[in-house]
Amino acid sequence: MTSSTISARRRWVTAWVRRGAGILTVALVVEYFVLPQLAGARAALSVLSQVSAGFLVLGLALEAASLVSYSALTRSVLPAGSSPPLWTVLRIDISALGLSHVVPGGGATASALRYRLFTLAGVPRVTVLASTAIQGIGVAVALSLVFVVGMALAFPSAHQNASFDLAAAVAAALIVAATAGTVLLVRRQQQVSAAVVRLGTRLHLRNPGAAARLMGDLATQLRTLVDDPHLLLRTLGWASANWMLDAASLWVFLRAFGATEGLRGLLVGYGLAGILALLPLMPGGLGLVEATLISVLAGFGTPHAEAVIGVITWRLAEFWLPIPLAALAYLSLRTGPLRHLGLPGRPLVPRAPDDEA
Repeated sequence: MTSSTISARRRWVTAWVRRGAGILTVALVVEYFVLPQLAGARAALSVLSQVSAGFLVLGLALEAASLVSYSALTRSVLPAGSSPPLWTVLRIDISALGLSHVVPGGGATASALRYRLFTLAGVPRVTVLASTAIQGIGVAVALSLVFVVGMALAFPSAHQNASFDLAAAVAAALIVAATAGTVLLVRRQQQVSAAVVRLGTRLHLRNPGAAARLMGDLATQLRTLVDDPHLLLRTLGWASANWMLDAASLWVFLRAFGATEGLRGLLVGYGLAGILALLPLMPGGLGLVEATLISVLAGFGTPHAEAVIGVITWRLAEFWLPIPLAALAYLSLRTGPLRHLGLPGRPLVPRAPDDEA
């Protein structure tokens, strides 16, 4: 048996182990987290009679403002000379967001689409990659701050919920690991890159060197963010606005059905659900976000029926509504400013000199 055959079999086994582990993880999440929380969904329908239409409209408006603030964040990290108009950026972001909610590995696929649309809009490739990295860092830091503030407000009553303790421990571990990884990446870039290459080789990745280069690019962007206080403030400001408007939308949807949850339970549940949604289990944390939010809100005193219907209504606006909007946004780009998408030899705007490298 040749070495290439052995290597191919190892890759095949590794791929199937990953798929099996993913399926098992999803099954466990659904069995022990999602189904118990949604079991009372039918009973929750009884609170529909007391819904406030005004709060529903306000919740939708806040969700729309959250999307706009995310696109404002996108523009704030792009150089002034290469940033498309806000309306174009908003449609690109919505197109990528909707795609991330419907395909496996949605984050990576959506990033590829977003990269393609921005380059077609005239943004240099290097600029797109750099701004995306800075934006992702800002969003992650702002979400962690939301969770930390919620934990500070909830202390010491939060520990009374055993399920919450477990989920909070997972979230805290993710934050600590991300922080430690960031520090190591900035201060020990070469050692981290070498470790990534060794790990990729052991896992029989096709191109471990590409992962090492990605780590190097990310370290560069981290240093750029730290060295530019104005960029750091803009990034954290718009990222925080994005999360807080989304959290405010959740509170309004809960209030529409009579729930009067305070900030502590809302921010803890929202921050925790957002962090757990970063785990690559389901697109957009589908199922996991709902189960976590309902469990935490109920643990902080929100009636279960109101928590269920409020969270489900919020997810209709936050998760499901962007899917058809993404189709419309992408269609408007294809028939409007990016109508030459996919046609060779017909660039939308002249490329910057550094984009030709």
